[in-house]
Amino acid sequence: PRPRAWARPRRKGRRRQFPC
Repeated sequence: PRPRAWARPRRKGRRRQFPC
């Protein structure tokens, strides 16, 4: 399983499955 950061984007404006 991937980390929570990969579950949803930390900030809006990036892709769906990216920690940034």
